[in-house]
Amino acid sequence: MNDTMMRALQHEKHAWALRHEMGFPADHKLTPSIEFGTGGAIDGGIVRELVLRAMERDQDIIYEGQAHTGKSWPRGYLAVMRNQHLIHIFRCRPWSGDSNAPVILVSECGKVTIRLGSDGAFECLAGAPSDIAGGHCRALARIERVAAETRTRIKTHTSQPRASDK
Repeated sequence: MNDTMMRALQHEKHAWALRHEMGFPADHKLTPSIEFGTGGAIDGGIVRELVLRAMERDQDIIYEGQAHTGKSWPRGYLAVMRNQHLIHIFRCRPWSGDSNAPVILVSECGKVTIRLGSDGAFECLAGAPSDIAGGHCRALARIERVAAETRTRIKTHTSQPRASDK
């Protein structure tokens, strides 16, 4: 396996780990309205592709972008969320209050929190929890641990937008 394939596999594992830590059961498919994706660093082409995908497939998307060239960190996270008439795009950070609570996503602007609802769909809530930096570190540690424990390639509903192939 070459370096590009290894990086792609690592990103797939991270997306699966985020999905798992947000509370989606490991052995169940996602609802048709949710998709997790991985790919290139977040830029205008990626955002455009994700918005089109969300509109065409009627899905909310959580996207984990690779770090920009030459950097191993930080990864970027986007949430592309639909409502009745609009699509909202949030740069997010995973956040965890403790080791037992599901990971949530907190928008970088601090105005929106995204979590898995009881119906299996995402819920967008106004506001953000306190201690963003500490919660972000806890969430990343959990995601890293789960990704490291994932030894085999997992078939999930993750995808890579076409723009990332360019």
